[in-house]
Amino acid sequence: MFSISRDERQPRQGANVAQLVEHEPQPQPQPAAEGSRHTADASQQARRQRIYGHLLRNGMTQRRLSQEMAEFKRNPIEGCVVNFLNNDLFEWVASLQGPLGTPYEGGLFHMHITFPRDYPFSAPNLKFVTKIYHCNVHADHICVENWSPIMTLGKLLVSVLTLMVSPNLRDPMNPAIAKLYVNHRGEHDSIVRDWTKRFAMKLAESEE
Repeated sequence: MFSISRDERQPRQGANVAQLVEHEPQPQPQPAAEGSRHTADASQQARRQRIYGHLLRNGMTQRRLSQEMAEFKRNPIEGCVVNFLNNDLFEWVASLQGPLGTPYEGGLFHMHITFPRDYPFSAPNLKFVTKIYHCNVHADHICVENWSPIMTLGKLLVSVLTLMVSPNLRDPMNPAIAKLYVNHRGEHDSIVRDWTKRFAMKLAESEE
């Protein structure tokens, strides 16, 4: 928005006043006050919480978990087996085969999966029971990013298998391992193979 001096705003002698008014700068809409935005955001958040609460009270989480397990049984994921832990709908176990052509090949990696009571509005917790050397795993946990209620555990497990082939080096949970992967790939892969042999292959052999 430009400014006009007081003198420029006075009609000149003989000038068409209508023309001057036509070129008069129009007031610009002011942005909403910061407080109004916060109030609107809070209102939307409260509305979402009411909707989520209604869905959860009507057993949405239980139905969703049952459907996902049924889908696993109908269409198994290659290299992945999933089951309930002690018949608990909210506690699952998964077994992932180390992808071929990677230092994890030949290993069997078990995971413990815990679903929150407000699933799928909150992400499940994924923890490796089998020790694994990987830059995207810290304290046996793998971070779940960009979770959305439309995602499923099946998609998450596919992502985990993909990370075992090609780790996310831009956002590692263990920067030291990521640095070793980038600067000394051979040494990194040697450690992975050693850990796989020590911790994951024994499990694979015992379950054959």
